[in-house]
Amino acid sequence: MALSRAVVLTLLLAGCPSKDEPVEAESDTDTDADTDTDTDADTDTDTDSDADTDTDADTDTDTDADTDADTDADADTDADTDTGVPTTDTAAPGPDTGSDTATPLPPNLMFVLMDDVGVERFAAYGLPHDTWPNTPTIDDLAANGVRFDRAYATPVCSPTRFAAMTGRQGRRRGLGKPLAGEDWALPDAELTIAEVLATAGYTSAVAGKWHLSTNVNNGGMNAMISGFSHQHGSLGNIGYTDPFSGLEDGVWVQIPGYATTVTADDAILYADTLPEPWFVWVAFNAAHRPLHVPPAPLNPSGVTASSSPDELFHALIEAMDIELGRVVASLDFDDTVLVVMGDNGTHDDHIPASWEPPTGKGAVSEAGTRVPLLVRGAGVPAGQTTDALVNITDVFPTLVELAGIDPASFSVSTVGHWDDVVAVDTADTGSSSQPWLDGWAGPGAPVVLDGVSFVPALTGGPSARRYSFVERFLPIGPPPHTNTWQGVRDESFKLVENSGVEHLYDLRGRHDDGPDLLTGVLTVDQQEAYDRLRAVMDAQIAEMVYEPF
Repeated sequence: MALSRAVVLTLLLAGCPSKDEPVEAESDTDTDADTDTDTDADTDTDTDSDADTDTDADTDTDTDADTDADTDADADTDADTDTGVPTTDTAAPGPDTGSDTATPLPPNLMFVLMDDVGVERFAAYGLPHDTWPNTPTIDDLAANGVRFDRAYATPVCSPTRFAAMTGRQGRRRGLGKPLAGEDWALPDAELTIAEVLATAGYTSAVAGKWHLSTNVNNGGMNAMISGFSHQHGSLGNIGYTDPFSGLEDGVWVQIPGYATTVTADDAILYADTLPEPWFVWVAFNAAHRPLHVPPAPLNPSGVTASSSPDELFHALIEAMDIELGRVVASLDFDDTVLVVMGDNGTHDDHIPASWEPPTGKGAVSEAGTRVPLLVRGAGVPAGQTTDALVNITDVFPTLVELAGIDPASFSVSTVGHWDDVVAVDTADTGSSSQPWLDGWAGPGAPVVLDGVSFVPALTGGPSARRYSFVERFLPIGPPPHTNTWQGVRDESFKLVENSGVEHLYDLRGRHDDGPDLLTGVLTVDQQEAYDRLRAVMDAQIAEMVYEPF
């Protein structure tokens, strides 16, 4: 059990200076791949005919509902030990005030989610593909910021959003699939990124797709109940109709306009009008299905209704890139940090046939969970790439640290603890109470996070993460679950378990998963990798106990 949200926020506020009162500076300061995700009708990777994965009752216009959740199994054990957060004598990205005595005001923060677009869709990543859409905005972000080459999200959208919003795996609240009319909503007890940032003086807003509640519970918890001051956009997936149904500051409305443009307009409006420092969560519906022809100003390739599915898909990506370009042009990167990420991989229908396996969204394959991640802004070096391992749960502690809040002041990360468990005894890691949690669990304990800040990696530092865990499961709610897809990767290998069927992959030198090593005799190196990853997966799943609402 973690501290109540009210207690955590009270403690944070007590320790955070007002943004109007400078403080004297202290002197010390996986993915996983799955080849069998399509063998069960309930586990369809994202076909429009599967109500369990793709039907979105929230909008009644789009039959494809995504959910993304990603977790990592390695972490630091003690809030007083290294959690991947640099001490105050290490400069972290942020605005430079030129003062040696006052703590700089925290930067404005913007987090952008792209829908259903994997790394293979962008020329900036240079992965094998026949053609790439024209994405000058993404190319520019890569050229003027940091490109992460090993970032992973859950294979569907709602779990991904929960993980980014809270820094915790969806399993802790029973969320393992896209919301599609279930009576589930972001629990009020969950501490959100907006609520933590508010303790440092931030005002927060949501532009675009929410997908953390449904119309069954009338949109609650909507963003307005979760620490945000404003919200404008769809509750879930839409059909790109004009107008489309959505929420405006917690109220159901009909929103006029093309959704991609509306989201960009709202992001620009919030960045221009919110008091500084601000945080804006921007979630494009694009390039989620249904495939369609974008409005003329956003259709530079001139696709028509008779164009191929790949051409139409690329047109949606190009339209989003154009509108994202307007958002980027409106920002002042002297005092703003922009994080752009994908919510899951590309739909199966658009994965190159040469990829092994050619399964995307909904699968725990590389194509289904490896996503673009680009960071640009104050203090972030330009034109850099990093192979630091990142999990979607890392977004929460990263943004918190960029805001000048030490995640260890209110939380403990699971990242790193699995290293100790495996080192002690690889044969006994499935107990329901892991030793490292002693002294943390129960009343008075910090919030348990599954993420760790990747701020050190922004300036060339090492990754605090050795493992990245992702999963998808059915149905929503506590275990047991009827269908599960789980994967964990380390520096070189990935283990996948698909409803009891295991697969092992050697990812070294590959852009996809490659052949399943478990179809043959394992080498000593491969057997060690299997034992290690099996222990990590079992330990993390055992620790992530379902928390009732």
